[in-house]
Amino acid sequence: MVAKILETHDKDTMDGYDIGCSFETTVKNSSLGADFAAKNARFCVPAFHGYTHNHVCQLKFHPNILKGLGIEDLETLERVFSATN
Repeated sequence: MVAKILETHDKDTMDGYDIGCSFETTVKNSSLGADFAAKNARFCVPAFHGYTHNHVCQLKFHPNILKGLGIEDLETLERVFSATN
């Protein structure tokens, strides 16, 4: 999944993932780490999920404070799944 993101997205991409804070460290320490750094890529956590994280995590990974993400909460699929239930 991350290899495909790095292949298809432009530089400075940001991707939301429920465990983006810990997953970013995993990716940086993997064989994809050099490509991830070269693309200046990063992960963030979806807004709702981010509130369950500690304050330090929120300061680095919460979408409401990250420049370039706008007001997106990254919870669209949660709303779609909820509507189908």
